[in-house]
Amino acid sequence: MSNFLRRFKHKLKMSFSSITSKIKSGPLKGYNISLLSGSGFVRGNYELEKTDAILNAVKPNDIVLDVGAHIGYFSMLMSKIVGVNGRIYSFEPRPLNYKMLTKNIEVNNCSNVTIIKSAIGNFTGEVNFDATTGTGTGHVSNDGNISVAITTIDKFCSSEDVKPSFIKIDIEGGEVEALHGAKQTILKYKPTILLATHGDDLDKQCEIFLTEKGYLGEDINQLKGDKETVWKYAGQK
Repeated sequence: MSNFLRRFKHKLKMSFSSITSKIKSGPLKGYNISLLSGSGFVRGNYELEKTDAILNAVKPNDIVLDVGAHIGYFSMLMSKIVGVNGRIYSFEPRPLNYKMLTKNIEVNNCSNVTIIKSAIGNFTGEVNFDATTGTGTGHVSNDGNISVAITTIDKFCSSEDVKPSFIKIDIEGGEVEALHGAKQTILKYKPTILLATHGDDLDKQCEIFLTEKGYLGEDINQLKGDKETVWKYAGQK
């Protein structure tokens, strides 16, 4: 695709990102969502295994970090679960996704969700990000076409006094860096982690990191997409 067509497509998506539709089924049935989010979201049957894993792992009053929040489908789901005394912190650096995420959170009055326009890694500052891919596969890249802010989970949780009980991480290859940037948070609060890994090597690196911290993992056996594992501290009931 030429740069002109890519820019035109991006502007078109930005223009129509505010048009919403009702979710037709599932735990978010009746919620509003941007039509550009995708048919699986509108139907309410997007990543059913991941949805079930979240329904089983997230509890009322939890404090949640949604790292790689995309358009907010899982942020909305977790917002519903944790209730008024819980809190969701949703991280999304890509401008188009951020716009849809913000719209989806606002139209559903998810007042317990805070949106942070930032990538997550193992350092703070700015980084190149590839936003030429589909909305669900953008990622930090040296060859990225835009610049975005980046921070660490440790930095965010320390500066904002956030004590997470659950962390969802799905950032298209940046999962090892995100975990290293969350080391102190993981050791201190021992949150349950739902982690998407993108390739066998990254999966192994994440497994080594988390098992060394006393965690045990359970594959959710997602039928499509990346490998998703729920990691719990071994001392948890």
